[in-house]
Amino acid sequence: MRPERIRALCSPDEPLEHAVSRVSKAMATEPLLDVQLAELLLGRGSDAALDQVTSLRILEILDRVSTGARLVCAIGQLLGDAHPLIRSKAAMVIGRRTENFDWLDAQLMSAEPRVRANMIEALWENRAPECLKVFMQYRDDVDSRVAGNALYGVYLCGEADAIPSVVRMAGDPDPKFRATAAWLMGKIGQPEFADVLRRMVKDESRGVKGSALKSLVRLNRVRGPGQGPGRSTAGGTAQTERKSIVPDNYFVTWQTEYSVNIDAIDLQHQAFVSLIRQLQEAMLEGRGRVFLETLMDRLVQYTNGHFPFEENMLREHGYEGLAEHIEQHQALSNQVIEFQQRIHDGEAVSNASVLLFLRNWLTDHIMQHDQKYAKALKIAKQVGKPAAPALPPPDPESIPAAEPAPESAPEQPV
Repeated sequence: MRPERIRALCSPDEPLEHAVSRVSKAMATEPLLDVQLAELLLGRGSDAALDQVTSLRILEILDRVSTGARLVCAIGQLLGDAHPLIRSKAAMVIGRRTENFDWLDAQLMSAEPRVRANMIEALWENRAPECLKVFMQYRDDVDSRVAGNALYGVYLCGEADAIPSVVRMAGDPDPKFRATAAWLMGKIGQPEFADVLRRMVKDESRGVKGSALKSLVRLNRVRGPGQGPGRSTAGGTAQTERKSIVPDNYFVTWQTEYSVNIDAIDLQHQAFVSLIRQLQEAMLEGRGRVFLETLMDRLVQYTNGHFPFEENMLREHGYEGLAEHIEQHQALSNQVIEFQQRIHDGEAVSNASVLLFLRNWLTDHIMQHDQKYAKALKIAKQVGKPAAPALPPPDPESIPAAEPAPESAPEQPV
């Protein structure tokens, strides 16, 4: 196809969707049109150089219409372009298609923050196992946007440490990182983040306040009161009617009396209470037995993160009841594993027995034994010992459904 015709197809004067549609139709008869577009970007096949706006439009179109990795080498040459927007957009196109992680690693090592952030964001959609290694390597990057995008990638890979790391970032001395943490909370969408975000709205930094407020609005808009993602179903009316006849106090919900006044622990306990609520809802909707296997997998993940965290905190503060507390944790873990094994082996496990176990966990362990150490740590703090660390909880929830268009960590003003 002649360069003039290609330019007309990709004109930035037209809406992007129109241009993408025209190029897609043209590729039905011109299967190498994406290669021609890449050549045009590199200044080949035409005497007239492209301006920045047209170059960005062509990159946008290529990102939408070209599949596979055949353009990676060509687009990779744009990583050295004089225009930062072209470099960063080229990084996005490459990151979504590359299969050569050695090459990608070399680019990340030498690239500027904007390019690194886009490359890492592009890997969110890549399911190659090498992606987790990249995310883990850059989750502590010196640039807040790079670190935020990498940490979200860690979350998408299902790593239990992702949620704790987000909460840690929320306490970073640098307001850029705190703002990124607030953005991550809205992006991940866990309702348990709401209390943390409300505190961040009072941050001294305007950037942090704004990011926290946006995430709070997002949580409320996406989930609604008392709802999680994906709860709307064709049988929603019947489920609502079924729930309307149960007593008001049937559902277990977070109460202030459960609090140990340690933010990280409270956030973890709120996640546990959420699991009880999910089981109760599944039972009311007639899918309790189906949900049990998922529930046990989440409980194993929860105990593997929460118990060591809590024990390390108590050990650091010289808590005298630590040995007894560890024994209780072991007993709870053993019961979870026993339930999990019986379910995996096909044995009949009643919903009621599991619900009773979880309720006892809440009333006996959290409301009594955890409250005991909470009082001890409060006294220790009053006499000058270091306060409990404001660290975070493992995520017992499954990964939410992918959103239509990924949103990268916000760039922070210098």
